[in-house]
Order: sequence, then structure tokens, then C-alpha cells
Amino acid sequence: MPKPSASPAPRAAGAEPVERGRWPDNPVLARVWRGAHVESQHRGAWVLVDRSGAVRAGAGDSRQPVFARSSVKSLQALPLIESGAAARFAFSDAEIALALASHGGEPCHVEVVAALLERLGLSQADLQCGPQPPADPAARSALEGAGLEPSPIHNKCSGKHAGFLALALHLGADPEHYLDPEAPPQRLVREAVLAMALARPGEVTLAVDGCSAPTFRLPLERLATALARVADPADLPPERRAACERMATAVARHPELIAGNKRLCTVLARVTGGRIFPKVGGE
Repeated sequence: MPKPSASPAPRAAGAEPVERGRWPDNPVLARVWRGAHVESQHRGAWVLVDRSGAVRAGAGDSRQPVFARSSVKSLQALPLIESGAAARFAFSDAEIALALASHGGEPCHVEVVAALLERLGLSQADLQCGPQPPADPAARSALEGAGLEPSPIHNKCSGKHAGFLALALHLGADPEHYLDPEAPPQRLVREAVLAMALARPGEVTLAVDGCSAPTFRLPLERLATALARVADPADLPPERRAACERMATAVARHPELIAGNKRLCTVLARVTGGRIFPKVGGE
């Protein structure tokens, strides 16, 4: 691809300038081919760490902070299990799997979330993730064919939000404010992310995710450390290890719920019998 001009690109009035040298010159990780020619190429970084946080392999600048987005749903669900909320409200493995999911809005997803909300004494109106058309094409077509509008329960993050609501109820917090970063549910989530990533508070910053929940920006190595410890929790305290094992079991038993029947995360969990704990994130 041609090298960009050295002249700075014009920017909209009031836009923040991008600092020169702020982004590392990461290697090309993927190329898109059209016929016999490369149409586009994409740079990035990747890193493999063990559960201690030691880097085993990688390429690019893995110390650069990134937004974790939905890839950390397993970390966000730890307080749901560790606090006793999941036990109190008798969460099934299917409901645990959906608390970790970016689902496709298929019937197998929305029916489980709807039943959970009813058991909690809540409804779709309590979900603050916003309405979203089902990501699954068949589910989206079926909804349109029935003349129905998408609702919050179709949002790919509705399972996570139902888990947050259960945690709020268990803690005696106001469910209306369950996404407030300073409310008890989200404080526990933030503490879990920091601890699992072996991160210092200054290494993790917050923003708002597409579903209105707090999202985390942290160095890629720290993110990899947290996920390595979820997948291999042998050195964690007993309560946290048990929570990670419960999540892994839920995904292994219900791979279709972590994403959808034609999605990569589901396929990886299914074909490996749960030996791989996959989870994509936005961007």
C-alpha cells in the first residue's frame, strides 16, 4: 500500500490532534486479497502470556493500552458468582454462559434472558443496554417478518446486563443505577478486573461501552494476563478459582450461548469441548 504523505491531514474544528508517534508501528497481521492482489492490510499486536503474566510470545507493542470491550465479560461476571448472587438466584449454567456472552439474539438467547429477568422480578424495561436488532440474520428476519421492533432483550449484551441486575439486587443496590461506575456492582467489577490483570489502578481507565456499561482500557499484556488466569485459574484463591471453573463449565456445556450457532466463539468452544475459552470484543 502507498506510504501516506508526511503532511498532516486536515481535521474537524475542535477535534483532538493525534500525537505523532503515539501509535506504534505494529506488524501487519492480516491481509485481505481480492483475486491476485492485496486490497488492504491491517496492523496490530498480539501477545501470549502465562497465568503469572510472563510474556511467552508476541509481536507488536503489547504494552499499548487497548479497550477490552466485550472480551472481558468473564471478568465482569466474577462478582456475580463470588458474591453469592448467582447461587441466591439459582443461576443455571445456561444463564451463566449468557452473562459472558455477546449473543446473536436467537430464540435460545432471548428466552433464557427473559426467564431470568422474570425470576428476578424484573423486565426488559430494567435493562439499560438499549434495543438492538438481533445480530443473527435468521433471528433478525424472523423479528421483522413478525412486524416486531427489536428490544433490549435482543441486545447482544442483555445477558451481561441481567447478571449486573442480579448482582445489584443481591447487594441491596438500586437496580436503576446498576451501571454507575461508583455503584457497588461496578466497583466490584472494577476490583475484579484490576486483580485478575495484576494491574495497578493507574494502568486501567474507564469509558462507556456500546451497551452503556463501563468498559476498560488497559495494556494488552494486562488484558492477556487476566484472560490467562480465567482459563488457567490454578493459582487463584479458592473462591475465585471456583468462579472461573464455573464459567468455563457453563461455556463448555452451552457453547451456542456464548455467541451463536454460526459464530466463531461458539464453534471454537464446541469443537474443543470447552478446552478453549473464546471471547471476542468490539473492534
